[in-house]
Amino acid sequence: MEFFKNISLLFCLISGSSQAQFFNNGATVKINSGAVLYSTSQITNTSGGTLTNDGFLGALYEIENNSAATLQGNGQYLANQWINFADFYADTSTVTLSGATTVTIYTGGDAFYNLVINKDNSADVELVDGATIEKTLFFTQSNNKVIVIDIDLVFGAAASI
Repeated sequence: MEFFKNISLLFCLISGSSQAQFFNNGATVKINSGAVLYSTSQITNTSGGTLTNDGFLGALYEIENNSAATLQGNGQYLANQWINFADFYADTSTVTLSGATTVTIYTGGDAFYNLVINKDNSADVELVDGATIEKTLFFTQSNNKVIVIDIDLVFGAAASI
């Protein structure tokens, strides 16, 4: 457990000009409530890794989940881009997509509980595969939008925009 606290501290101490990536290559990692794991580059969960987030997991660029990996938990997720080609279990989490660039996101068909779009200026979010919103789709700025072309954006029975 001390190891993961030290990793979090290391990411906090890295200067803004450095790029740090968190790469989970098959391990089991748990971010407890109140804990923060932030990368000034990207976060990758791969090779059957399990990343459980009950705190805050953020990346300046992207969060990527692939190669039979599992991303789960009730925490907060923050990234410019979301790439999921494995298993994402949203539980009661909030995924926030922010930044100044238009991005294409891949859901892997897995649902979001809360999805917040906080893009600068005219940056958009384009869905490549179908998405489900279980609770809330929230736009923080009036010019934010989600582009849906030839796929389904489904809202659960208790969902709202």
